[in-house]
Amino acid sequence: MFIVLKSRFEKNIDRHQGLDWADARARLESHPEKLWSLNEMERTGGEPDVAGLDMETDGLIFYDHEALEARKANKRDGYGCCHAYRDFN
Repeated sequence: MFIVLKSRFEKNIDRHQGLDWADARARLESHPEKLWSLNEMERTGGEPDVAGLDMETDGLIFYDHEALEARKANKRDGYGCCHAYRDFN
């Protein structure tokens, strides 16, 4: 899971400026139970990526950016899309 997340993190560095992979990984390693949610997102076709930090909890926020982009495209076409993004911290 870490290999996939790191690759996506580095590929889309503009999504999470001010946050580095070492910090993101350390936060995930300190809460391994949170990896289950990310794995489920990935398993069901999502592509979770770090979106930033939650200032209240100091936890990571993940979005399925591919679903968010699909939602934007569907909106332009007049179609709706459920579960456009997912997050957790």
